[in-house]
Amino acid sequence: MTYDDVNVLMQKIGPDSADIEEVLQTENDGWAIMFSDKPDVLVECVTEPDRLLFTTLIGLPHVDRRFVVYESLLMFNSLWKENDGAMLGLTGPEGQVAFILEFNITDLTLIELSNMLTRFITLAELWCGYVTSEPGILSSPPVSTNLLAMLA
Repeated sequence: MTYDDVNVLMQKIGPDSADIEEVLQTENDGWAIMFSDKPDVLVECVTEPDRLLFTTLIGLPHVDRRFVVYESLLMFNSLWKENDGAMLGLTGPEGQVAFILEFNITDLTLIELSNMLTRFITLAELWCGYVTSEPGILSSPPVSTNLLAMLA
């Protein structure tokens, strides 16, 4: 699948979804998907092998919870095979947590792109609730196997 093929899908996904306010092309040949009530998603097209990379910022952990949140991020990333290419990271020292998903796009359809985006946003919102929760509130990280498949 070429960049031009993905660009056509990105142009169609906005009008195809009521939740998407706008899809903007970025300066680095990616796209920013803007939602009315969900986190924005940066989309990048990567080649050899052909894949897309979704990225969204999910929040800054409270200073008193950073260690436990960072530990959870590391545990999640250690399950990379089970988590279908989903990863968590930091934007920098003391930065926000970013949720990232990389997936194969060979023969990607508009419906598949829409479904993957919906599952990505759902999982990002679950992580956001965990990452940004206040100290003293009992919450568990959404660390599980086959997370994206479970949301299908």
